[in-house]
Amino acid sequence: MSVYVGDYGFQLEIVITTDDTANIQSAVIEVRKPSGAEVQWNAGFDVIDASTVRLHHTVQQGELDEAGLWKVQAVITYADGRQHAETRHFVVKNEFE
Repeated sequence: MSVYVGDYGFQLEIVITTDDTANIQSAVIEVRKPSGAEVQWNAGFDVIDASTVRLHHTVQQGELDEAGLWKVQAVITYADGRQHAETRHFVVKNEFE
């Protein structure tokens, strides 16, 4: 599926592994736009098994406002710390590309 500037209403999902799924308090997705601007998106999460978590965010109108390479990183918060997952990438295209 291709993603275009201005698209919204679909789920962005990131699946990560962690040693402590039982003690997750919250999750966010840190985002770096093609321009270098950084934003944070709220994320829900589902524990899949003892070591796997799926973060999900419904893309809102106005969030995908730049064409190019986007970088996203899941961040999990525990009572006693915070964990960043591996950076992922996706491309947002201009219309008719």
